[in-house]
Amino acid sequence: MFEFVEKYKTPLQVLLGAVALSFIGFGVGSYDVGDDPNFVATVGGQKISRQELTNAIQSQNLPLTAEVKEEVLKGLIAQRLRLAHANQIGMGVADADLAKYIANIPAFQDNGTFSKEKYEQLLKSRGWSVEYFQNMVRNDLLSAQLLDSVVNSGFASKTTTTQLLALFEEQREVTMASFSPEVFASQVKLEADAAKKYYDSHQDEFKQPEQLKLEYVVLSQSDLAAQQSVSEDEVKKYFDSNKDDLAKEERKISHILLTVDSKASAEDKVKIKSKAEALLKKVQAAPDTFAQLARTESQDPGSAANGGDLGYYGKGGGFVKPFEDAAFAMQKGEIKGLIETQFGYHILKLDDLRVKSFDEVKSQIETTLKSQKATQQFASATDKFNDLLYNQPDSLKAVIEQFKLPAKQSDWVTRKSAQEPDLNNPKVLEAVFSDEVVKKKHNSEAVEVMPGKLLAARVHDHRPAGMKTFADVQAEITAKLIQEKAKALALAEGKAKFDMLKAGKSVELSWGESLKLTRQGLPAIDRDGAREIFKLPADKVPGYAASTTPNGGYVIYRLNKVIPADTTADKVKGIAQMMGRQISQVEAMSYVKSLEGKYPVEIRKNSLNSGE
Repeated sequence: MFEFVEKYKTPLQVLLGAVALSFIGFGVGSYDVGDDPNFVATVGGQKISRQELTNAIQSQNLPLTAEVKEEVLKGLIAQRLRLAHANQIGMGVADADLAKYIANIPAFQDNGTFSKEKYEQLLKSRGWSVEYFQNMVRNDLLSAQLLDSVVNSGFASKTTTTQLLALFEEQREVTMASFSPEVFASQVKLEADAAKKYYDSHQDEFKQPEQLKLEYVVLSQSDLAAQQSVSEDEVKKYFDSNKDDLAKEERKISHILLTVDSKASAEDKVKIKSKAEALLKKVQAAPDTFAQLARTESQDPGSAANGGDLGYYGKGGGFVKPFEDAAFAMQKGEIKGLIETQFGYHILKLDDLRVKSFDEVKSQIETTLKSQKATQQFASATDKFNDLLYNQPDSLKAVIEQFKLPAKQSDWVTRKSAQEPDLNNPKVLEAVFSDEVVKKKHNSEAVEVMPGKLLAARVHDHRPAGMKTFADVQAEITAKLIQEKAKALALAEGKAKFDMLKAGKSVELSWGESLKLTRQGLPAIDRDGAREIFKLPADKVPGYAASTTPNGGYVIYRLNKVIPADTTADKVKGIAQMMGRQISQVEAMSYVKSLEGKYPVEIRKNSLNSGE
């Protein structure tokens, strides 16, 4: 409970993309598709839209291929299943935990302190509203919390881990002799008309799809919010009307926790309680020692190092009821205990209490009011946006001037894809390739790329579908033919030398530096090469193996030495931990699979594959 924020720090750092990126969790309700038929799957009746899938793929900078779509969709479905189950069993993430977590994200901090300005700038740069982002964060935390509650710690036996360690840590010392196609390229002689013959017999390779370069604009609700102004009177009036929520009392609590295992015997519980009572007497006799005792005695890893400090919380901030009831019945400086919860025995200290002032929440209110105004204006702005596009169809100038929007330029766009995320949307691509836009040179209609975000475009340049000319591709074809023949020469030479070595003959080769290889691999040796090396008998040195390389070359490996694994206790322990994590991952996958029976999953193949 009290270590929640720290425990789930990694998943949201991943989500932000500020550290790394994993599958983004667009949780239930984070993208409302309503009656939109353009969806790719349903999970327990909740829809996953095609746009949501596209957003997830683009956020990871992945290609928009059928294989990628299927893999990313699996991740979205798995998270929807977890969230559906979490909601059904009443799990949730308290607002205080959410706020504390977001404040601890390094991307939003300035010199280690949360910066509201950085927070808003980063969200704006991604086109996210505060509500949209907070919903993503809440869903990701909830999903991780649920997994932690259902997945048991994995365990592997000592015998198994020792055997695996022997495999993982055995080293093989090898040298390599390479036959690279680039070395043989100078030996290749092409016939004078080879490139033309290839062009004539491979016409399908040189078909060019219809392409457009676009000028486009984006009107977003977040941009409108930034343009709003609010008066001091409006802010004060909002504060007075919502004082109970904005300026509710918060209490700064510290605690010492002695945990009690749910399976502990009655005798063990009595021992733990006795120890807690002894600690209570100590801190009551010397209140100044509370923080030091919390550091040395408290078993809450999330707060012990901070002297038991849990920070400021309001009612409903995430504490279990016995804890909260006690905390909000205390006087400042008071020490209270023992408070029994499902976690164990707590000793509480009320360090401070406060009520936020108007000045402290003023900027928050301004943001809220601007967002409200933008929401109200967006509907009328949408109508105006559409009217200007329709009434002045030969230019985007009117909407640019009216809404102070920057004009953007695209790279080449096809009917299937675009490099720009806002354009790489099935609805947008359908609109810009319409006859009205391509043939009549009119503005496109306004397309909603996501809630609160409209896009309109017009053709800046047009490249019809057709064949690339031979002159355009002659150099490309010539290089390809030379490369293919060079690969064949490298392969033939390498195989001939390898056959001689296997026959016991002496071969002059240029061997590279000595490398030590384990089954975990080396960058210098690809997977196929490593597999062949570890097939060689360990008791016959030297030995020879060979494999082709990804670039079409050939490599001969000479095994010079085999170094057995170090199977000491510490090493075995490390492998056991790794196996435990893998077992836990399998448990997590099995858990998600079991949820499919509770919350039916339907994948719309036609919708998933359309627009490719």
